[in-house]
Amino acid sequence: MQLDELKKSMTVLDQVLAKTDSKIEIDIKTSRKAKSRLLRLYLADAIICLFIGLVFLSLITFDIYAPLLPDYIRIYVATFSIMAALWYGVLYLKLRNMDVATLSPSEVISRTNRIKFLTLTGEIVFAIAITVLFTMLFPFLLRHNVFAFWQMIVFVCIAFGWLLLSLLPKIIRSFRELNAIKD
Repeated sequence: MQLDELKKSMTVLDQVLAKTDSKIEIDIKTSRKAKSRLLRLYLADAIICLFIGLVFLSLITFDIYAPLLPDYIRIYVATFSIMAALWYGVLYLKLRNMDVATLSPSEVISRTNRIKFLTLTGEIVFAIAITVLFTMLFPFLLRHNVFAFWQMIVFVCIAFGWLLLSLLPKIIRSFRELNAIKD
């Protein structure tokens, strides 16, 4: 089954590559809808990460809940949340500055691929950062509050399932539609 899909994709790719820029037209309406969906996602992610970073930064600065959460975890969360907010802000600006109607199709595809690569790179780095956070957080919770430990495990499983089943397919679809070609 996968081999047939790969052959079909290669055939479509060969057809696209055989055309010149003058023969390829980007579906501007579909592309703009996908762009607006991705811009909303990046903006929401940037705001959420900035909010979390500022909350944890204030926890560090004003020494709030010091016995409940060690400083190294609060510093780690604040640092990576602010870095994630900045990263999503950069992705937002890069995508916002891409005007599909005025660019050539090859330039649209090139910029879309660059943004996809930057998104994927950021997501991998932040997934590693979250994994490290949980390796620091789980032993601490297991020692101090077993119920909170199991709540965190359930939350992580639900969040991971939501990411894989709901959010990831929408992001993939939006990126596909961002450089959709008119038939």
